[in-house]
Amino acid sequence: MKRRGKLWALCAAMLGLACSCEQANREYLPIPKAECRRAVDAVFEIDGKLDERSWALAEKLPFHLSSSPPEALAGYSGKLVAQWCWDDAFWYVAFTFDSPDINCPAGKKDWRSYNDDQVEMLIDPNGDGRHYCGMEIMPLKYVLDYVVKRSPKGHPIELDAAWDFAGMQVGIAVDGTVDNRKDTDRRWVCEIAIPWSAFATVPGGARPRHGTQWRVNLLANDFLPPRGKEYIELMWSACYDLEHPSYKFHMPGRFGKVKFLEWPLGGEAGAAP
Repeated sequence: MKRRGKLWALCAAMLGLACSCEQANREYLPIPKAECRRAVDAVFEIDGKLDERSWALAEKLPFHLSSSPPEALAGYSGKLVAQWCWDDAFWYVAFTFDSPDINCPAGKKDWRSYNDDQVEMLIDPNGDGRHYCGMEIMPLKYVLDYVVKRSPKGHPIELDAAWDFAGMQVGIAVDGTVDNRKDTDRRWVCEIAIPWSAFATVPGGARPRHGTQWRVNLLANDFLPPRGKEYIELMWSACYDLEHPSYKFHMPGRFGKVKFLEWPLGGEAGAAP
């Protein structure tokens, strides 16, 4: 019994070391930084078509991939990029999600679906890691938006889905058929316009000025058939929480850094808007 106890202790220690190493290796990934420049279009049609000139000029942000189980990544052909720009009234964000199988059952606003395709945005304007807001948007235009409060220790978190991004506009364009497992889809695009006034109740949520930095993460899920069994997670800034797996996206210390600049898209640094 003593030898068995020692063996279990050794295995536990090795597992703990492996987890620590995995956490350390994953957290070693640098936190991404990006610019958000002024839009060059006076008017946007929020329809998911991305035919404004601003989208042709905006930087494309890449994503890290992980999966459950890990072998689900083998042969995965999906790809996700995000873009953004801003003006005095709105923050414009676009996700272009190449996926061979687009899934989303019938739902409703603020419907919490964690087993379907979605893009997600977590926004911490003042970067304190204690108060931030987020949204999840699905291919049939269902939106879950919320505000989060975290305890000083980080866990637990309180999510209030009664809070809304008031005045937010969402446009979806789908190249494929949603929830049809018998065909091959190409992509879906989510275009968002968030009025700066929607951040009025979020600490630090005043409209940015030149050089203002916010902490943000962009995320997505791509569920593979059969539904809910295997899925791909896509993250702009890689977040992993081995101690609290259900909170792994909610790691504000790992959110990326976005700096808002008055310089217009396509212009040189220092150019007048």
